[in-house]
Amino acid sequence: MVNKRAFFILFLFVFIILKINFLNSIEIGISPEEISLYSYVGEKVCSNFSLIGEFNFLGEIKWSKEKSKELKDYVLSSEELGIKTYFPKEIKKGNYEVCFVGNKKGSYYGVILYKAEGTNYGVGTWIELNLKDNESILSSTGFVIKEIKNLENINKILILNLFLNFLVLFFLIYLSNKKRKKLV
Repeated sequence: MVNKRAFFILFLFVFIILKINFLNSIEIGISPEEISLYSYVGEKVCSNFSLIGEFNFLGEIKWSKEKSKELKDYVLSSEELGIKTYFPKEIKKGNYEVCFVGNKKGSYYGVILYKAEGTNYGVGTWIELNLKDNESILSSTGFVIKEIKNLENINKILILNLFLNFLVLFFLIYLSNKKRKKLV
């Protein structure tokens, strides 16, 4: 009788242990690790990011007064800094876009955080947003390329410039030949 009872208790103990999940492993991630953006005050600037994981994620963006890698330093909201943010707040894995529009020049440091719904798991990406006052196109080399992309009909301007350069070149060749003929 003792053997049957001990066997039953041992069987029950093993059965319960096998039913309990001791390890939970999940895979979540966000890429890139850091987003650095440069723009002008009042202009919308965007970047893409990717999120992996088999969860529904809830997102938020927090800001800090100084550049830091400590999440506890990120306590400011976008509204407090005058930054409009455009990003998906409830998402699943995939590729997404985050955009910002700031109303004051300066450097801003933030973090976009996504928490897996119903868990304590989360991921984040550091944000560095640099805004300058609107200036002329050639005042800052870091912004020249962005401004050129925004110009309409840039191809027409370049073709016209090339055409005028060829006209001047042919005219100079013509004058040079004419001058040689007079000397001969």
